[in-house]
Amino acid sequence: MIRRRSDSHQRRNRSRGLLLLAVLPLVASCGDSTGAPVPSRLAITPRNASMNALGLTQQFTATVEDKKGKAISGIAIIWSSTDRGVASVSASGLVTGLRKGTTTIKATAEGLSDQVNVSVDPIPAQIQKVSGDDQTGALNQTLPGAMEFEVQDSQGNGLIGIPVTLAIIAGDGSVSPTFGTTDAFGRFTATWTLGCSGENPQQLEVRGGGHLAVFSATADLELPAICGTAIPNGRETFPFQENLEVVGGDQATMVWSLDAGFLPQGVSLSAQGLLEGIPGESGSFPFTATARDGNGDSAAGEYVLNICEAPLDLAPGESVSMKREGPEGCGFFLPTGADGDRYRFGVLWDTSDPADTVGIPNVTVTIGKEVAAGAPAPGAPILLADDDGRAQARFLRLPAEVREILEEEAAAQAFNRRLRESEMELMRSFGADLPLLPDSRARQRVAPAPGPAPDKLTLKPRNNSQCEDRGSVTALKVGENDHLAIYQDSAQSTVDTLKITSDMAQMMLDYYRDYGKTVVDTYFGGVTDVNGDGRVVVFVTPVVEEAAAYVWSGDFYPSTECAASNEMELVRFRASFVRRLVNGGYQPLGTMVHEVKHLSSLYNALARWRLSGETYGYHPGWVEEGTATMAGEISSRLAWADAGGPAVGAMVRRSDRVTNADTYYMIVALRRSLWYLSSQPNGTVAVPRGAGQYHSIYGSGYHFHRWLGDAYGDAATPLADGALFTAQNDSLSASGVHGIENLTGNPWSEILDEYAAAIMLNGTGAPPADREITSYDFPDVTAGLYSETYQPPGAYPWPVNLAEGQSSAPFQSAVITGKVGPSGIRVYDLTSDGTGVGVEVTVETTREPLRVVVARVN
Repeated sequence: MIRRRSDSHQRRNRSRGLLLLAVLPLVASCGDSTGAPVPSRLAITPRNASMNALGLTQQFTATVEDKKGKAISGIAIIWSSTDRGVASVSASGLVTGLRKGTTTIKATAEGLSDQVNVSVDPIPAQIQKVSGDDQTGALNQTLPGAMEFEVQDSQGNGLIGIPVTLAIIAGDGSVSPTFGTTDAFGRFTATWTLGCSGENPQQLEVRGGGHLAVFSATADLELPAICGTAIPNGRETFPFQENLEVVGGDQATMVWSLDAGFLPQGVSLSAQGLLEGIPGESGSFPFTATARDGNGDSAAGEYVLNICEAPLDLAPGESVSMKREGPEGCGFFLPTGADGDRYRFGVLWDTSDPADTVGIPNVTVTIGKEVAAGAPAPGAPILLADDDGRAQARFLRLPAEVREILEEEAAAQAFNRRLRESEMELMRSFGADLPLLPDSRARQRVAPAPGPAPDKLTLKPRNNSQCEDRGSVTALKVGENDHLAIYQDSAQSTVDTLKITSDMAQMMLDYYRDYGKTVVDTYFGGVTDVNGDGRVVVFVTPVVEEAAAYVWSGDFYPSTECAASNEMELVRFRASFVRRLVNGGYQPLGTMVHEVKHLSSLYNALARWRLSGETYGYHPGWVEEGTATMAGEISSRLAWADAGGPAVGAMVRRSDRVTNADTYYMIVALRRSLWYLSSQPNGTVAVPRGAGQYHSIYGSGYHFHRWLGDAYGDAATPLADGALFTAQNDSLSASGVHGIENLTGNPWSEILDEYAAAIMLNGTGAPPADREITSYDFPDVTAGLYSETYQPPGAYPWPVNLAEGQSSAPFQSAVITGKVGPSGIRVYDLTSDGTGVGVEVTVETTREPLRVVVARVN
């Protein structure tokens, strides 16, 4: 029993000990509540601030908290700004905005910190006039005090860099400058010149930051002052009337007088300042006029009265050319005359540089109808612009065979350009001393009849600018005569679809014998004979891919100098082109003459280069290809005349036209002319950017040279123009435009003027131009070359100002825009209805030189 009590006693003592241990931590914890709080977090309020004026303030508060979020007081806070230039902060957290920008405000205490962003973005609240308001000044004089104003925020602070604008709102004066930005003090200064106006007060408005202020000034009207001295143009034979103006002074006693200079005949100045009369002469007339009042005060003004030339006085068939500004910069005036009086005018860019095809001029022609002298017709002008898509749309409607011809010509043009460039590169690499094979004709008084041509030839079919020999092929003879020998590549001749038959060859041989040789001899001085065989070799070869046929001038050099040379007169033809003869495609006949002409002109070009030192000697492409096309066309005319058609040199009309082997190449040439001249922009010496897809130098070059032969070579006499073209082709004649200027004795600009007049009058029934087209009635003969669905709208020469279905436009106000290429022409056609006075025509352009030719049709 005693032992059990002892165990029980021990158990109670252990329990007391455990209880005591459990109580001790609580005692210790209760003891902590009497110590200092511990900072755990610092926070700034508000969290951010934005100030829309300088000098505004924002009070920030920083609170230190313990772990439980309870604020702890009595702790020192340190405040700072990362950019004190934008905003400052006081020891108490008061932030003041100082400059536009953004800064960070930071508070630190007891190792804790927080920060907030402050944005200072002052906005204009008003414009404060500083000086210069309510001044008094003389008319047309600058006020003595400058206009100064300040753009301010809501606190009256000047704001830097605020855009401002200034404008006169009363009095017709001027201010300088008219715009800018405020300076470092928020201010802007300008000078104000009062206008010559009786309006008082005169006012100047300034704007900035969405606000405005108005300055006023009083004009002293006691002294007279001359207002504007600009006078509108007058026109010879038209009544003119204009009041000269004076402001201020005693208006009731004001008298005007002419003190210096002269007025045009028929015009006088009245004492009341009225300038009036009917000018009897044109020109520029400067004069000085003085206005004097009864008090003896006066003001003088210097004036210039421009009198434009009288309306054009042209009889049907007459033409006149002028600079595009017209006389005295006035343009030109077409009189109303009688109902049905019709005019055409052409705008020409007379540059002769074929390379100038990109930066072509934009041309704006403004036609203003006047119902009385100086009084325009009511209503808005008609606006017309070229439709570049029409030519392409028409092309897509062409028959497949016509499209094929046009595509072929485009490819041939590109190919021949590259070929001539490679030839020139070859010449540059060799230098002018590279010997040409001599022309054996020069050593023979009478050329002997050639012997039979070899049945086989070894020919080098390919050429390149390095003159590298790329191998040879065997050529088999298909046919010959005394002038030509036709061969075909031996491998190609075994392919039935490419084989050239003796019948095909004979057609080409006979055509050249009967017509081609006459043309080449008469118009181009014949063909060289560098190998003494008396014949031109025609080689039908697979290497002719991009062109129907071509000539390479490297064949005129010794093979010891140019390894690729064949040392002969060689024309390469494409087999598929020749085979068109089977199905009535007779173009190869005229093309044969076209290419033989190249043999003559390219040999002469090389000789020209060596003899005269002229750069490379070649004619530009539009001359080379244009005259070659003419060679084919003349041969076609010879064949046609032989078959009973019009004589060579006679005017051809649609009623004469037939399509057969004789006229085929003539039709080709006419189609080329159509696609050139109906395209806008067009160009004679080049195909300008933006021209119709099938405008080509073949067409432009042919059409120009056809006119040149008619106008300067007396082509109305059969073959009489041959002498002109023989001279042009000669190695001693200059190439290109310079050669044409030498042949005609006229500068290029005058030649183009004559060409334009001939184009505009051809086929109209008007008396012909001085240098007329005698070979074709182009408006008639080109009509219906294609069906109506794809014939160009209108008719030759395709005026650009006509709406669909019009043959001529009425005398009405219009604005017509478009482009014109190098030596190109834009034709306009107008017919009077007999009402009103007439139309004034002005021409504006983005590039010179531009000329205008005006012709009276009827």
